[in-house]
Amino acid sequence: MYNPLVSIIIPVYNRANLIGETLDSIIAQTYQNWECIIVDDGSTDNTPEVLESYMKKDSRISYYSRPDHLVKSGNSCRNHGFELSKGELVVFFDSDDIMLNDFLSSRIPLFKKETQIVFAKHDYVDDELNFTRTSSFERKNSLVNDYIFWRFPILTPSSLIKKDFLKDKELFDPNIKRGQETNFYLNILPNLKEHEIGFVNKSIFLYRLHDNSITKKAQNYNPDYIPSQLHIRNKALHIGIQTKDKDLVENSYEHLILILLKIIKNQDTVNLKIFINNYLKKLHILTKLQKIEIKNFSKILISIGLTPKKMEYRWINFIKK
Repeated sequence: MYNPLVSIIIPVYNRANLIGETLDSIIAQTYQNWECIIVDDGSTDNTPEVLESYMKKDSRISYYSRPDHLVKSGNSCRNHGFELSKGELVVFFDSDDIMLNDFLSSRIPLFKKETQIVFAKHDYVDDELNFTRTSSFERKNSLVNDYIFWRFPILTPSSLIKKDFLKDKELFDPNIKRGQETNFYLNILPNLKEHEIGFVNKSIFLYRLHDNSITKKAQNYNPDYIPSQLHIRNKALHIGIQTKDKDLVENSYEHLILILLKIIKNQDTVNLKIFINNYLKKLHILTKLQKIEIKNFSKILISIGLTPKKMEYRWINFIKK
């Protein structure tokens, strides 16, 4: 019977009020051959004290601080946890989410010799763990295509992965400030073949949706996030070109133009220079080669609060600076 050690890797930062629930759900797993590696990103609350108490309760739980030489980020913590892990299988979990009792046991039997990763569904819940909705999965195209178009809405904990499969891959980029999860999946999904994946068609973990104010804050224009968004959309664009996926190419192209329009609308000269230096020429060449048109250009403008005339006026004033 297949009984691999599973490494559960959790980055944490100021989660003293929630990490206990997460660890209780891990301890309650029906599959018991696991280790839990928690890497702290510099918590200033009493998260360390909470974790110390759980380490005394269960020796399979270990707690580390992010090394000083690593960039402060949850991504650095995930990568460091991966380096410390001893398991044959790994899962990256979040410090505020909850595993159902069969989070591990429902997936272990699906691993065959050729299986590299087993996905699973999840339930969305609010801060108090009240049910909101269940994730809905639909496969129509390639894994990358279905993921980008959100027909296959996988989150970080959705995947239980063979460690050997990840060893030669770029994992979590510590310099990505927005869309870390998307960047991670764009690194690994193109390398997967259909016979190498498994799927549990039921929800086996709870994903917290926090207060709406956080969501609204994320939707506001933040210049610090723009380089990450450009990097991710450009990566998806190149995957689309390599795989000859026209829908993915057009979708990525349109999103890059949308980001450019937002940069102009917000008169962000720093990110405009980044766009011009790193992406403008590529998109110009791509437009000629692939004959790409932005079919919904007017809708894109309206979505960010601009009409074509306003856009022209904003651009003229912007380039005068």
